Amino acid sequence: MKSKYLKFCEDNAEVSVFAQPWYLDIVTGANWDVVLSYDKEEKIVGAWPYHFSKRKGFSFIQMPPYTPSLGPIINFPDHLNSPYKTNSFYFSQLRELAAQLPNAGYININFPIDGQSWYPLYELGYKQTTRYSYIIDHKLGLDKITSNLKPKLRNVVLKEVGEFEIRTNEKLEEFVRMLGDTLAGNNAGQFFYPTNINELITVAINKGVGKVLGYYNQQGEMIAGIFIIEDVKKTYCLFTAKNEEGKKEEAVSKLIWEGIKESVEKGKDFDFEGSMLPGVEKFFRTFGGEQVAYHQISKISNPIMRWYKYIKP
Repeated sequence: MKSKYLKFCEDNAEVSVFAQPWYLDIVTGANWDVVLSYDKEEKIVGAWPYHFSKRKGFSFIQMPPYTPSLGPIINFPDHLNSPYKTNSFYFSQLRELAAQLPNAGYININFPIDGQSWYPLYELGYKQTTRYSYIIDHKLGLDKITSNLKPKLRNVVLKEVGEFEIRTNEKLEEFVRMLGDTLAGNNAGQFFYPTNINELITVAINKGVGKVLGYYNQQGEMIAGIFIIEDVKKTYCLFTAKNEEGKKEEAVSKLIWEGIKESVEKGKDFDFEGSMLPGVEKFFRTFGGEQVAYHQISKISNPIMRWYKYIKP
């Protein structure tokens, strides 16, 4: 299946970077698989990569680390010339893919932000939670995007960096260490896997789809950094890190603005892959992006897991 999916991704340039085999190999330790659907000519028209794991006797299909979205990918034939035909095709493919997923006591995944319906999964007993991200539409143009910034933020990002300097893809290990400190400071240290992050950043840079933007002081010390990754449609802000000096200088804001400008120049939207945490959401909101909803889909099949979820304090 994986070899067929690799060919499918090679033939379909619009597959998200988060669904690429190389990306999944890194973030799951190659612990992923895929289900496929075919048309009458045995051509792949649907794919659903997933991360399957077992812990303490229970089975899970969940989001891999550092993967904002991972769900069904449907290729629509050209002959679908009406909403009825398009929806019917999508529903049938989604049902077929879902039926092939391995039995798991708990499923929890984030659909990509593509506006596709989850209704066929509702029929299969899944539940849905609406989540949000912010996206900067490149088609607005840089002038309009600049005017959409919160005034205070606009003053920050348009100010000359002065004695500071923005550099690309330098001191990567220092960035990863700073990221670990930042996550720990936000009580999220349990999500820090330095080996995976180092490999992800290195491979993405080598493939020409990733970049670390660093903010440096006069002493040549990195005081903040962001890691952005892109595919054919979007640029995604995946990691941000800063120390106390970086926080004082509002360096992350300036680096994100640099990433937005580069994304617009390439004709790509900028996706914050936002957090629902109030503080993070508020910060991302100041950049004036459009708030876009996406589906978080879940299903509990194991009765013990269902009981625990609903009785735990």
